[in-house]
Order: sequence, then structure tokens, then C-alpha cells
Amino acid sequence: MINNNKLDKLLLVKKRGDFADILHKGKIYKSDLFIIAVRKGKELRFGFTAKSGLKKVTRNRLKRISRELWRRHYKQFALSGEWIIMAREKSGHCDPLLRDSRFLKLMRLIETDLHKNTAIPVKPPEFT
Repeated sequence: MINNNKLDKLLLVKKRGDFADILHKGKIYKSDLFIIAVRKGKELRFGFTAKSGLKKVTRNRLKRISRELWRRHYKQFALSGEWIIMAREKSGHCDPLLRDSRFLKLMRLIETDLHKNTAIPVKPPEFT
């Protein structure tokens, strides 16, 4: 049986140079628990990272939290481009329901911002 809930490993951003490009050329969205960098593109790619000054165990836990939130919720949104999701250290210690709601709120903000900037202008009706 095929598990449809798994993330496609071919879509992961893994190279340091790709991470740097997305972070420097993309738009950064911040909340108290997450930082998400988005660079416009045609196909969806995503990567997960955590601040390097933390212990390995903490960094891995934050990346695991980010991956799980992304896996559960990204299909709810019309997304494209390259995404880097960073969980702040606070997100590892807060209530899971609060973490989910803050992540979804930030995702909705990003989705509306991306679609606002790429909307096709509608020609107003002509009156005769």
C-alpha cells in the first residue's frame, strides 16, 4: 500500500547554495514561532532548517516539527516556488495546537501575499 502522506524527497532543497539563494533572493515572512523564506518559481520545492547555534538534538527536533507541520498542511494551499521553513527555538516548547494555528496563520498570510502580487488584472465591464 502506498502512503500518500509522505513528502516527496525529490522536491527537497538540500544544497547549501540553494538554501542561501532562497534566503537572500526570496521574501522572508516571520512570526514568533516560525520564519519562512519564499522565492517565486514554477515548481514547488521546500527545505527545513534550524539555527546553527543550538544543540544538535534541539535542531533536529525543530526540523522534525517543521517537516510534520508542512506535511500535514501544505496541500491546503495553492503553492509554488521554493520554500525554506525554519522553526524558532520557542516552537519546540509551546503547545502543539498553538504551534499549528500560528503556522497556518503564517501560511495564509504568505498565500494571500503571493496571489495578490501575481493576480491577473480584470478588465472592468464597458457601459454603453
